[in-house]
Amino acid sequence: MAGSTDQFCGGGIGQGYYAVHEGQAEYLGARLEGTGYERATELRHGLGLGIDAGGTYTDAVLYDFAASSVIASAKAATTHGNPALGIGEALDALPASRFAQIRRASLATTFATNAIVEGKGRKVGLILSGYDRYELARISHRPLRVVKGYHDVMGNLLEDLDEAEVEAAVRGLVETEGVEALAVTGAGAARNPEHETRIKELIRGITTLPVVMGHELSSELDRILRATTTALNARIGPLIVELGLGVEKELARRGIGTALTIVRADGSLMNLAEARERPIEMILSGPAASAQGALRLAGLEEAVIVDMGGTTSDVALTARGRPVISSRGAVIGEHRTAVRTLKSTSIGLGGDSEIRVEAGRIHLGPRRILPICRAVAQDSRVRAQASELAASRLAEIAMMHPAQVFILVSEPGSEAWLEPRERAVLQALRSGPLSILGLARALDYPFLSSIPVKRLEGAGYIQRCGITPTDLLHAEGSFRRWDTETAIEALGALATRLEVDQAGCGRILRQAITESLAKAVVFEAIADPGRPRKDGELALTGLGSRFWEGALTGQADGALSYSMRLGLPLVGVGAPMDAFLPALAERLGTRGISPPHAQTAGAVGAVTSAVTEEVEILIRSRTGGGYVVFGPDRKRDFPSLEAAKERALEEGLREIVAKATAGGMAHCVVRISIEDEALALSDGLHYMETRLHAAAQAIVEPAGEDRIAAARYLI
Repeated sequence: MAGSTDQFCGGGIGQGYYAVHEGQAEYLGARLEGTGYERATELRHGLGLGIDAGGTYTDAVLYDFAASSVIASAKAATTHGNPALGIGEALDALPASRFAQIRRASLATTFATNAIVEGKGRKVGLILSGYDRYELARISHRPLRVVKGYHDVMGNLLEDLDEAEVEAAVRGLVETEGVEALAVTGAGAARNPEHETRIKELIRGITTLPVVMGHELSSELDRILRATTTALNARIGPLIVELGLGVEKELARRGIGTALTIVRADGSLMNLAEARERPIEMILSGPAASAQGALRLAGLEEAVIVDMGGTTSDVALTARGRPVISSRGAVIGEHRTAVRTLKSTSIGLGGDSEIRVEAGRIHLGPRRILPICRAVAQDSRVRAQASELAASRLAEIAMMHPAQVFILVSEPGSEAWLEPRERAVLQALRSGPLSILGLARALDYPFLSSIPVKRLEGAGYIQRCGITPTDLLHAEGSFRRWDTETAIEALGALATRLEVDQAGCGRILRQAITESLAKAVVFEAIADPGRPRKDGELALTGLGSRFWEGALTGQADGALSYSMRLGLPLVGVGAPMDAFLPALAERLGTRGISPPHAQTAGAVGAVTSAVTEEVEILIRSRTGGGYVVFGPDRKRDFPSLEAAKERALEEGLREIVAKATAGGMAHCVVRISIEDEALALSDGLHYMETRLHAAAQAIVEPAGEDRIAAARYLI
């Protein structure tokens, strides 16, 4: 970290670009487009290893930076207990002879997201200063303690920290609650972190347990989001350490010595040391990598990305070669966080989503089931059960699904918590797959809708098999990997339910899928990133139901017809998307692109993303005159906006250089921008605030001892 401004050479400090070399910053000017420095931040030689460990499969690719193309790819089943094992299997399917050429190894994964949703990690004690009882009611994390001490949203001290309360809180959490880590959040710490840092000092006098402070993770003013984010970060830390060690061992075992980088939720890369300190930033790294990879594979700077997986379809906007970032924090399960993430919409529609008919209407998802065609390929006994149900009169009953077969996938450690009929279901399935009709016979229980399968499914002991979009594709012949005959039979039973022929059933299903995807795209396209998501829903409703139905279905409304046009191309990625992209693009009046290697977009995005760091500093006017700079460690007052901006530039440059150096970027390009925000009123513009944004991107080309000098030569 540079210690004073005189260490920064090159004609002073201002907005624009800087070249940083081992902590020293040289001002390059206001623009950098087309220069050697800009080119020097992109890898152009050697190979990259990209890994995307998703919920079902783990993809790995070898990417040639010089040719900008994938030269090899592999897929393996994700091993949830230990993702490193599945990653190792994927690596073994790549050409090991090329591993010596790997210059970057990057990982995108759902591991952190899943850990939060599943409640995994260490027990964390949360210490809050300055929170009131109304705020506590909105924080779900426990155990927690509240201590006196309060800064307002401007960072002004209103109540001194009660250090005796802090020490009592720490001892209570450690000795009584048995916590394994501590998370600290002060109400006004986003503007003045003094209380947080003092609480950490007091903790260090009592215990050596890991401590996470909220202001180190986010400058978000919403104290509820910061408290939740800090607690979650502390909770999943050890899991990420374990994951990183496991992946590093798998790489080393195959002679890959390149340092591992991790995809953040906003699509940028961080090194493994940062991931261990701020594992919360790994949530949603998979969708971010997928959007980044889709752009790279399609050769575009801006597009709407539609990623259809097994369970969900995710729609994301991109601009200037990167995902558009949401103004709100990422939501994981029941937790809203302060983590920067890509702006996206997710719907419960994927290749394995359940298709059912209720009251004569098609319903898609959100439940994920095992496609009947795949279930038969895994266990041929499923076919007889599905065929019997499809041929029975039960298939015509509105409450019944034409294909509804259950298989046993795992055994509970204990059956003590199960009801007698739930135990009977498990016992029946131990003999083999059974349809809902077969279960009724085995249990001698005539009330089909009351057969207790819900809790057994939720616990992962049994799996429902049925009709999905994957079965539709098999029946049509557009995708054939598993048992086509059973898929055709199941779709025939569904057609009978809808009172159409099989071709008509296929058209109805495709139209329903297209409408669901189109709605998600339109919603994401019209929802302003600066407004709450509910406003996007209101805007969608405001289009008018008649216009909406007409535009999506193509049906005339009397003498009128409606249409809509998406102003960006659609890029489809994910295994099922090829089949549905043309109709979706046509419905939205745009171009659909399904690039080569679309099924491995997440892995491509992981290795082609940029290694970056970011810092933001806020300036606001002060009541009574003057301006306040909210720096990374404290706030400072200044008599004029010019003086405040000058100090913000100095602190921003110093902080981004320190952060980049700590993140392993000995050589990088920094861009600093300052934006004033004003409110337009009847009597003119009124100043609101100034935001300084500093971003560092690693210099990776050309190789050499002094990359700055080499990059300067390229200009």
